[in-house]
Amino acid sequence: MMYVDLYWGQIFQGLNVRIGRYISMPDIEAQLAPDNYTYSHSLLYTFDAYTQTGINVTAQLNDNWMVQVGLSAGNDVAPWVGEPDGKPTFNACVGYTWRKGWDNVYVCDNSTNSGKYAYNNVQSYYATWYHKINASWHTATESWYMWEKNVPNVNNPAAASLLITNANGAVCNSAVELQCYAPEWAVVNYVEKQFSTRNYLTIRNEYFDDIKDQRTGYRMRYSESMIAWGHWIGTTVLIRPELRYEHAYDAPAYRERRHFPLLSNCSLRFLGQRGGMLFCTPRGVQKKQCCPQEESANYIRPASNDGNTVNWRCEPEYPQSLLQICDPPVALYVRGDASILERSNPGHCGHAPPNGLWDADG
Repeated sequence: MMYVDLYWGQIFQGLNVRIGRYISMPDIEAQLAPDNYTYSHSLLYTFDAYTQTGINVTAQLNDNWMVQVGLSAGNDVAPWVGEPDGKPTFNACVGYTWRKGWDNVYVCDNSTNSGKYAYNNVQSYYATWYHKINASWHTATESWYMWEKNVPNVNNPAAASLLITNANGAVCNSAVELQCYAPEWAVVNYVEKQFSTRNYLTIRNEYFDDIKDQRTGYRMRYSESMIAWGHWIGTTVLIRPELRYEHAYDAPAYRERRHFPLLSNCSLRFLGQRGGMLFCTPRGVQKKQCCPQEESANYIRPASNDGNTVNWRCEPEYPQSLLQICDPPVALYVRGDASILERSNPGHCGHAPPNGLWDADG
């Protein structure tokens, strides 16, 4: 990826313009393995649109609403390629957050143009719901529907000349059809349980229907179920074993109809600077590492009886904007009106000395 971000904090509650080649906007999962809940990707992520080259504008209108709009050359093609693969492609998304960040719905038109058959020219529409159940449980659900039209029929020899290199044809309903409409849809759900600041459980279930064989090479329904464990060693090393069960319902898309892999990886995370090396707690893990009060009490002073309060990172009162920084404070020691933190964009400057007390530098 190569892009430039231009940001204006004075417009609405923040406006960002991204120009270049970037990962397409929707998806629970991210490109890089350390940014994900698990080592492996879901089928849903594997077969949807990947990158776009163009411009995207994101505006945080208020505490609840976020809107995005963009223009690209299409999915995984450069603007200078030209027709039929590269063409002006519109995208627009809307996100709504409520319950102080405990719920979020995000709907996205990820790519819309003529929809005619070309290299990865899927028209794709997404819906995602994030829900925090309590301090240690949360869930995320995503679904998409994609399609192309005028896709050559691989079962009709007369359509062979219409096929484009690296662009799959379709298995149409009848062998006499020259071209047809080729849709697919998928849904995935993640359930996350945090046991401690260093350990979490992931349960993933998904269903994928490649209705006309245009994405996977098989006219097939698939399902996948997975259970995984994440264990942090310090804030740098993450070990993630997982056990998956995949099933192809209509034909042996794998060597058999079932696939039962046991996988694991070990990731070394580099972000934020310390002693010449780069370290930080990844954002995805911050959401799971809520730092329970009993584990964090040694790191800050308890609130006194004079009206002071402590806002812990796992609680809804903690400023959601502060969670976006690298390694946000475990807790905030508040004196005065704590509601001000939700009406503005707080930051922190200071350090935690060895004695465990917080010294503010400004």
